[in-house]
Amino acid sequence: MEMSSAEHVCTVVWCLFSGLVSVVGNTTVLLAACLYRSIRLDKIAVILITNLAVADLSMALSVILPTSGAAMYKRWLYGDILCIATNYIESFLATASILLLCALNISKLTSLLFPFRARTRTKRTGYRIAGFIWILSFLPIIPDFVFHRKVAFNINVFRCDAADLKHVDKWLDPIKSTILVFVPLGIISISTIWLIFFVRKVRGLQKQSVVTSILISLVFMASFVPFGIILVLGDNFDIQNSFHMGCYKVAVLAPFLNFMANPLIYLASIASFREFVAQRLLNVKGWSDVRDNLSVRELSISRVSSNNVLSSLRRAYTLRQSSVVSTDNMLKTDV
Repeated sequence: MEMSSAEHVCTVVWCLFSGLVSVVGNTTVLLAACLYRSIRLDKIAVILITNLAVADLSMALSVILPTSGAAMYKRWLYGDILCIATNYIESFLATASILLLCALNISKLTSLLFPFRARTRTKRTGYRIAGFIWILSFLPIIPDFVFHRKVAFNINVFRCDAADLKHVDKWLDPIKSTILVFVPLGIISISTIWLIFFVRKVRGLQKQSVVTSILISLVFMASFVPFGIILVLGDNFDIQNSFHMGCYKVAVLAPFLNFMANPLIYLASIASFREFVAQRLLNVKGWSDVRDNLSVRELSISRVSSNNVLSSLRRAYTLRQSSVVSTDNMLKTDV
């Protein structure tokens, strides 16, 4: 079915907007995490967030922005080799993003359930987890190389997709989807629900980290809802049905939300990243004064509470001394 002019304009605007926001946002995250060390969370979370930003930025540069150009001109502009490459790269980066988010949730949940064991984790542990995930993400594209899957430009979604599914793909694709998509998606869903129960029990940086994981997971699951509708349709999917094709187009383009939203989530949930953006990038005047005033206020509150505790201890000590003196006097009187 041919796309209407309104749908075409919306598709171009969405691809451009999500691509540019993803590039700017994830570049800012990498600057804050790697160059300025301005994301102050636990070590494992910072490493996984950094790798997630690398995956999202790579997806924006290699998939989302080329899709924007193809959507504008309604044809693929970058040659056959890049058409095949973008399809493989998309599969690789999408798998990496899912597994990194899964690892982030598991890491945060285990640190809450086993706090003493979590303290023994080092940066080397985080790098090993991230490295293992990047290696594991290559698995979905190995069969495509082996069986020479044909890739062609799909005018319906302005992207390069698998053109002819071979016999081996009919049984291999469900296995890959189950192991590398649905199992991690189930883990993300369960761990997110579990983390929600910890929100009120934690404070400070721990709470910021928990809220960040929950928000990223919710946006990720929301972006996969249209894809779930396509899976439910299954063999009943009809390319001539306008509703089915609408769901298919949304399912292909909705994950762009996941790749652009993470930096906005960090901006809302991580105080140190918000401070970095305000001071280093936007150069907001008075931000340091506001922060210093808040610090002074917190310090004064803590001093007041400490003085109250000291006053209570002094009163208790005075009462005890007076009781001891009165007891001595009574004993002398009896004698």
